[in-house]
Amino acid sequence: MPPKLKLVYFNIRGRGELIRLTLHAGGVVFTDERIPYEEWAVRKNQAPNGQVPYIVVDGKMYGEVLPIVRFIGKKCGLLGKSEEDQVYVEILLEQIHKFRDQLIRPKIDSMLNKGQKEFLLKKLREEEIPKFLTRVEEALKISRSGHILGGEVIVVVVVVVVVVVVVVVVVVVVVAAAAAAAAVVVVVVVVVVVGVVVVVVVAVVVVVVGVVVVWNG
Repeated sequence: MPPKLKLVYFNIRGRGELIRLTLHAGGVVFTDERIPYEEWAVRKNQAPNGQVPYIVVDGKMYGEVLPIVRFIGKKCGLLGKSEEDQVYVEILLEQIHKFRDQLIRPKIDSMLNKGQKEFLLKKLREEEIPKFLTRVEEALKISRSGHILGGEVIVVVVVVVVVVVVVVVVVVVVVAAAAAAAAVVVVVVVVVVVGVVVVVVVAVVVVVVGVVVVWNG
């Protein structure tokens, strides 16, 4: 990996976190530049397609999350050993990223009205999130090598961890919203859920490294 690499994003996890985690997983030394929101209007025209995150490698700028992750993954050997492994990783990368978009849409899509947001959140809670977690559980049951492919950590591990964290956040938001009429209940529920979340996330980070994801089953 080229030694002079810089990631440019805001001081949040958001869309830049997958790139950060992939860089760390690949052992890449990089500069993590976090733009203050008040500076973005001035710097927007300097960014590729006027968007963040992007990376700067030896003075050249590259945008878009998934192409960046693939680039880092290839340089760091995180895409598997064979062409078949790489295709498998690419498929899962696309599918999991699309699922992440489903998760965040109700919170960021300004074109949705309140009823539409509630409908999507309900569908996520009752259908999409259980479906995703069931697939992860099924994959864990058949894991043999301790890693997704062969005996190595690959990009999909990082993506799954990021998505699971997003799932947890969505669940907490939904629970809090459902109990909004009872402030005391909200506080109690959130405290309990956050405690469970910490345990679950730690467990997932440890265990998901051993996932062999069967996504199309």
